[in-house]
Amino acid sequence: MKTVKTYRRSASFLLLVCMTLFACGGGSSGDTSSSDDSDPSVTRTTRVVYYKTDGSVNYCSLYTYDANGKKTLNAGYSGAGTDAQWFNADDVVSGYSRYTYDAGGNLIRNAGYSGAGADGLWLTADDMVSGYGSYTFDADNNKTKLVYHQNDGNDNQWFTSDDGVSNYSTFTYDANGNETRSAFFNSPGMDGKWLTSDDVPLEYSANTYDANGNLVLTVTCNGFGPDGQWFTADDTVSNYTAYTLDVNGNNALAVMYVGSGNDGQWFTADDEVSAYAAFTSDADGNYTRIVNYTGAGTDGQWFTSDDAVSLYDIYTYDADGNNTLDVCYKGAGTDGVWFTSDDVKFSEVQQTY
Repeated sequence: MKTVKTYRRSASFLLLVCMTLFACGGGSSGDTSSSDDSDPSVTRTTRVVYYKTDGSVNYCSLYTYDANGKKTLNAGYSGAGTDAQWFNADDVVSGYSRYTYDAGGNLIRNAGYSGAGADGLWLTADDMVSGYGSYTFDADNNKTKLVYHQNDGNDNQWFTSDDGVSNYSTFTYDANGNETRSAFFNSPGMDGKWLTSDDVPLEYSANTYDANGNLVLTVTCNGFGPDGQWFTADDTVSNYTAYTLDVNGNNALAVMYVGSGNDGQWFTADDEVSAYAAFTSDADGNYTRIVNYTGAGTDGQWFTSDDAVSLYDIYTYDADGNNTLDVCYKGAGTDGVWFTSDDVKFSEVQQTY
């Protein structure tokens, strides 16, 4: 049996889970990484549908893929068109992204388009670029840099060397190819030039893995410490996420801590919990449910039965282990009880192969 696990133990996905308070749909369709998340034996499409509280469609996105299973287009739709029916040719486009790859199959550009251009038609050559991300990889095909460009520079031409940078991220890895640090830079520093040694980070996250390569800790720092140097042991911690594995090595729990507690020391028993996610996996190690909790409940104690649910996702797979459906629920429904048939659907990720 072939099992597609495009996000099962992804550091990028798990960090996204925690930094967005466990947002719906992040596992199966979000662009959380530029790594090769495709399976060349399948060709698929992905539709992400977001719902209003009354159950009607609010908006949707449609991903298309090439013959190698790599994303080529992500189009967003904000309306049902003149026929008032969703999911057909006259749906109203609100924007889209195009993905470009190098000869090795690495994603090198993700360009966003926000207008239909002078011809008034979407998905044509004169569509208006809103910005793009450009990716750099090392010899091992690990993503090392992601640069976001916000304007077309002095030559008024997009995708040239003078395009304006708005921010960028860098990524480092251990000898096993595990991502050990991701740093986000939002200032060009004193020299006013981007991508030079004095660029100023806003924050970074450092990952720790166990002997089996499982992510067990992500620490986010948002300032340097008394030594005045970034990326050293005294940097200012803003939060961290600790991951617990089940007996099969699957993620079972991800807990985000946002305060150092009464003792003022991080990584001790009284650290302040902000939220957590509880993972359930099938026999193949695929997530079947992720439940997100953002409150300690009436008893004031975390990790008890009355903890406040904020949302949950249910994942479905086909006989080959491909993720076909991810349904996210963000409300307990009229009965006020979570995990019952009237829970309020927020989004649905539908994948066909």
